[in-house]
Amino acid sequence: MRFKRMVSGMCAFVMAGSCLAMSASAATWLPDVVHPDPDNAEINDAYYSIGALGFYMNNNWEKWQQSSWVGIDDTGTIDMTFEIKKEWTSKEDPDALGSLGMMGIMIANMPGDKEGDLDKYGETYPYNIRVLEANFTDPKGKVTEFESIKAITEANKHPEGGIRLIIRPNDEVNEETGEVTSPAAPEVAGWGDAGAFKGGTLHIKLCLAEEKEPEPQPVSIKGAKIKVANKTYTGKALKPAAKVTLDGKTLKKDTDYTISYKNNKNCGKATVTVKGKGDYCDSKSGSFIIKPKKAAVKKFTAEKKGTAKLTWKKSAGKVDGYKVQVALNKKFKGAKTYTVKKAATVSKTVTKLKSKKVYYARVSAFKKVGKTTYKGAWSAVKKAKIK
Repeated sequence: MRFKRMVSGMCAFVMAGSCLAMSASAATWLPDVVHPDPDNAEINDAYYSIGALGFYMNNNWEKWQQSSWVGIDDTGTIDMTFEIKKEWTSKEDPDALGSLGMMGIMIANMPGDKEGDLDKYGETYPYNIRVLEANFTDPKGKVTEFESIKAITEANKHPEGGIRLIIRPNDEVNEETGEVTSPAAPEVAGWGDAGAFKGGTLHIKLCLAEEKEPEPQPVSIKGAKIKVANKTYTGKALKPAAKVTLDGKTLKKDTDYTISYKNNKNCGKATVTVKGKGDYCDSKSGSFIIKPKKAAVKKFTAEKKGTAKLTWKKSAGKVDGYKVQVALNKKFKGAKTYTVKKAATVSKTVTKLKSKKVYYARVSAFKKVGKTTYKGAWSAVKKAKIK
C-alpha cells in the first residue's frame, strides 16, 4: 500500500472540517458498515482490508518514515507500535540534534474512502473512534501519555483519505486566514526544538467498534454450602435432595447446578457433588451419612444360672458391629451396653445377671466413620426371666 508524503499542510484534529471531530454530530461505528462475515465475502474482505501505519517526520520536514502495516482485528481494534529511529530525527549530526515535526497514525481503506463507496455504503464519515492507549517512550524509558489523543471520540475523513491522528509540537496555521488548522498536542511542547527529540517508541491502540458490556462470567460454586440430611440404609442407592446456598442465595437444581452421588448405597459416608450450570461454574462436594437400618432381634433366652443369650439377624449394608443393651426395666434406665465388633457375629451371651429377675434386651447395628459412630435404630425389645 502506497501513501503520498504528508507535509505540514496536513491536519491533525482539525477544528473546522477535516480530520478529527469533537462535535456532537451523528457518527458511525465501523461494524454498522462492514464487519467480519464469513458468509459475505465482500463485506468480510472490506472489513479486513482496513489497517494502519505509524508515521514520523522531523522538524526539517525531510523524508517521510512509516511503520509496517497493522491490520484490524475482529473486535475492531488496531494496535500499532512504531519505533522511531534516532537517525531519522536530524539531517545533521544525530548525536547532537533531533526534532519532532509530527508523528501519529493513519488508518486506511475505510468505507467511504474510495470512489463509489458513497453509492455502496451511503454516508459513513465521521466515524466514532475510541483511543484506548496513546503514549510515547523515549530512549531512557520515560513514558509520555497523550491524553489529548485519548480524548478524541470522532474522526472525519482526511483530505487524502482515511483517518489521521497527528501529534505535533506546534500549531499549524493557515497563512491566509490565520486560522489554526492543526493544533499542537500539549504533551509534546518543545519537542520540535533542535536536540529535543531523539526518537523512541510510539504506541497507539484504538477501536472503531462500540464498547460492549462484558459478557457476564459464571460464578464459581466452590464457595457454596451443601446440606444433605443423613439417611437410613435401604439396600438401594440413595439420592437425597441437597440444599445448596451461595452467598445467602439458595440455588436451583438443574438450573444452577447438577448433582451426582457416590458411595451412596451401603452404610457410611456418601459423597454428593454439585456442578455449576448456567450462571455458575466449577464444582463442590459435600457428604451425608447412611446409617444402619433398624436391627431385627430374634430372641432373648435365659440359659444357665445368671446368664442369658440375645440373638438377632445379621444387618446388611456393611455395618461394623452391634450395640447390645440389657436392663431391668423397659425404659433401659441404668442399662448396661455391650459392643460386638464383628458384623458377622449375631449373638451375645450376657453373664452376672440377677437370678429370678426379668431382664429386657435390645440390639442396634453401628457404622464408624472416622472417629464418629453412627448407630441404627434399636430393635424391638425382648425379655427373659433369669434362672
